Amino acid sequence: ESVSSDVGGISSSPSTDIVLPIMETLQTAMVSGANVRGVGALAAVATLTILPLTAFIKQSYAFVVGCGISLVSMSLAMMSAFGKSLSGNKCKPAYLLICGCLVHGFRMATMAILRDVTSGADPTLVETDGGISICPMTWLKRIPLAINVSVLYAVMISPVLYALRGAVNASSTQKKAPLIDWIGVAITFAGLVLAAITDVYKYSAEPRNTKADDFNEAADTVLTGGVANLPGEGNAA
Repeated sequence: ESVSSDVGGISSSPSTDIVLPIMETLQTAMVSGANVRGVGALAAVATLTILPLTAFIKQSYAFVVGCGISLVSMSLAMMSAFGKSLSGNKCKPAYLLICGCLVHGFRMATMAILRDVTSGADPTLVETDGGISICPMTWLKRIPLAINVSVLYAVMISPVLYALRGAVNASSTQKKAPLIDWIGVAITFAGLVLAAITDVYKYSAEPRNTKADDFNEAADTVLTGGVANLPGEGNAA
């Protein structure tokens, strides 16, 4: 017989009794823990996001798709951890950085999935003979990969975490964010726009049917030089 009760408006059950302390520990590590603990908390969030993608959908989803979705989950986790602390004027640039990471991750994941679905890519859990494997060993072999890339993605987004901490812990006499913070926001959103543009060209260049010769050379030419080389992740995806 299961026992549940309402505590503080949240239904208490054996599952929530396990999950809530873990969430609180991760949020505490993000807000006030040592630098290594903060990045470790982000890596834990990313791992919980990427593991299902790689174990049950496709190994290649550990990369562009996993990176995008993990950026979304880590951004949401930081928003939840810092909460109302981001309401002040001095925190606006840091808050915009989180929003930028959120949009960037969503853009990266959706475009990669769209290209994957429309290009006739390989099926899930593919074995060397082309068959589909549901063997647990296939899933277990993908766990180390998911953990390793999760640490990488956590390090990638860690500057946003440090910006949040710096903004929240700034002196109470500081009413406005310094100019350098706004410059960082401008660079972030400029890169976001540029990556979105190259994504569109990348989608236009790739053949929708792998058996047909419908490669768009004009779009590929745009991607192989100039400013399109700057957002390396978006171009290489």
